[in-house]
Amino acid sequence: MPSILLLFILIFGRASSCHSFGGGATYSGAGRARARGVTSMDRNPIDLDYSMDERCVNVRPYSPTELKSSASLLPLPDVVQLAVKDGGRITCGFDDEMEYCSWHNAADTLLKFWLAKFDQFFDLDRFDCINSRRFAFEKNFLLAGGEPLIAQQTVALETEVPCQFGDAKVRFDVWASSDKPILRYCITKTIEGEINCEDILPMPNPVQFTVPMTSQPIKIRIEIVNVQPEDIVLIDNLYYDGQVCELVDDDEEEATTTTTTTTTSPSLITAADSEVAKFFEDTEKPSIYGIKSTESLVPLDSSSVSFNELTPCSALRCTFNDGDSCFYGLSGIGSTQPWLLSDKLVGNRHTGIQRINVEDQDKVGFVYVGDDVANNAENIFVMESPKFTLNSDAVLIFDVYLRSISPRLKVCIDSFDDCPYSSPALEKHEYWHFSHKVPLKTGASKVFFVATNVKKHQFLAVDNIRLENPDGTSYCTS
Repeated sequence: MPSILLLFILIFGRASSCHSFGGGATYSGAGRARARGVTSMDRNPIDLDYSMDERCVNVRPYSPTELKSSASLLPLPDVVQLAVKDGGRITCGFDDEMEYCSWHNAADTLLKFWLAKFDQFFDLDRFDCINSRRFAFEKNFLLAGGEPLIAQQTVALETEVPCQFGDAKVRFDVWASSDKPILRYCITKTIEGEINCEDILPMPNPVQFTVPMTSQPIKIRIEIVNVQPEDIVLIDNLYYDGQVCELVDDDEEEATTTTTTTTTSPSLITAADSEVAKFFEDTEKPSIYGIKSTESLVPLDSSSVSFNELTPCSALRCTFNDGDSCFYGLSGIGSTQPWLLSDKLVGNRHTGIQRINVEDQDKVGFVYVGDDVANNAENIFVMESPKFTLNSDAVLIFDVYLRSISPRLKVCIDSFDDCPYSSPALEKHEYWHFSHKVPLKTGASKVFFVATNVKKHQFLAVDNIRLENPDGTSYCTS
């Protein structure tokens, strides 16, 4: 029944759609975005129509065949390589081979996306003059089409989200060489098999759609239908702005020996400390399912590290300089407000974050809490690492920015009952407090940065998280 319903939706969508996202339409307003992680989207104030530019009078645009032959191509998998529940990312820039991206080609389509990169002789003017739609690719991007096809085809990307607090936004840049392809998204409830597909209305890049809150696993699908043999389609800068959680089977062992089942959906947690603590008590079994909130989760397995398990170095190290928060969830379990990522100085000149971290000067990047407008004294900010397996003792090291008396930072290991670090007392002439250390014992599997009591006009920041051995040598080899 689900496959029949999907076929009906696709056929109806093709018949009823009268718009596309390709170059046939003229777009105005902001159009460019380069997003790789949890950050704000900077847009160009002018989306130039190069098809009307004087340069295009004397420039021969690329043909689809020429465009594809100008790129080196690597296959994009048809199955997930690292699921979201195991630490895979939904925000993907496709520029880092260690990105752990969870998006993959849909298995049910003949046409596939390739991981592409234009060669050094690529002529940007010839590309810009194909049509008026702007596409701000960087190094790598996804490419589909330009293949001999008997009939029009569909190409699609998919990822699966275990569950999600609140609504989420998915944004990405998309481009087509003609106005024939039609852009759609589908949300599938994997347990019930219920599918909902809708067209994405024409808009400048980045296009976006909303993923509604769910307490059960869903599959998110970005699909492009009506792709003709001569069409080329590009996608880049996939950005997920939402809070992912994980369904946890607390009675997994008991379930293997009993036939007791339940159809009750799990309820979402609140920020109350007493309720948060329950998720770390082995004896607490309120129902078959509980929910733990995180943006990146990795199961504890054995001492051997497999592809499906993040190493402590991958899970914990982060400079926050690459436009994302690495694998940290900025709105972890118990959060009432998220940490924020910034690539510039923020806040007022007295108590704001107005000094560059001299220990991390490659780029400006850090996570922070605080506001010059709102009073966050009652809020809890939890930045949560993904799960990992620590096979030997280590030391977590990070830098803290603090210019006010009230804000408090704690670092907790595995649960909120074990918080060996508290932020230092305010020092008049100190801004960044460097190389604060937290010992991590063998067997540790998760780290929480918890900020509280942040009043109006007050800020606190964390940067340059790294790992060392107890003897002071680097824990990570690269």
